[in-house]
Parts: sequence; C-alpha cells; structure tokens
Amino acid sequence: MRAVAYTVHPGNSGAELVAERFSFTAFLFTPVWLLAHGAFLALGIWAGVVMAGIAGAIFLLPGSPLPLFVYLGASLYVGLEAGEVRRRLLARAGRPAVKVVMAETLGEAEDRVVLGARS
Repeated sequence: MRAVAYTVHPGNSGAELVAERFSFTAFLFTPVWLLAHGAFLALGIWAGVVMAGIAGAIFLLPGSPLPLFVYLGASLYVGLEAGEVRRRLLARAGRPAVKVVMAETLGEAEDRVVLGARS
C-alpha cells in the first residue's frame, strides 16, 4: 500500500482526519455526498455546472452521449477534490488543520496522532 497524507482537524469531540486521496463515494454519489457534508454552496455550483453543461450539450449536439460525459466529468472533479472540500468546510467551522500525518490506513493515522500527542 501507499502512504496517504491525512490532515488533522481538532475539535471538542476529538480530532477529525481528512485523507488526501480520490473519494469513490463522492464520485458515485456526488449530490448526496455534498449534502451529507453540508457543502450547500458546492452542491449549488455543481448542479449549475451540470445543468448548464447538459443543456448546452443537448442544444448543440442532440442525441450525443455528451450529457453523460458532462455529469461524469463534474462528478469526477468532486471525487478528486473531496478532501479539499471537507478541509475548507472544517476550517470555516473553526477547525483548521493543525498538522499532517502520513499513514497507510486511517487507523494507523489515528494511532500516530494519539501517540504523537503523548510524546
């Protein structure tokens, strides 16, 4: 496995770790993922881009598979930027990143945060 960078965002109920990697969940279920994380502005922008792209594709090239590619492209972008969306939402909520931990799994990253805090 490869090591992944996790940013640590402390809070009252513990720290939240955000991975810097592609999110299949955000890619496959983009609108639901954005709603679940409270990214309402990002959801509006994503929906606007998708609707404008689909409308343009239908108007310019009717009968082509371009609307599907527009939807997949916008969802792919959210999947690639999912970690950054979560980091910005946490920072806006008063929980900025305090450090970065490299680990192969989330459990290992949590261990490094806990053990690093005690030493």
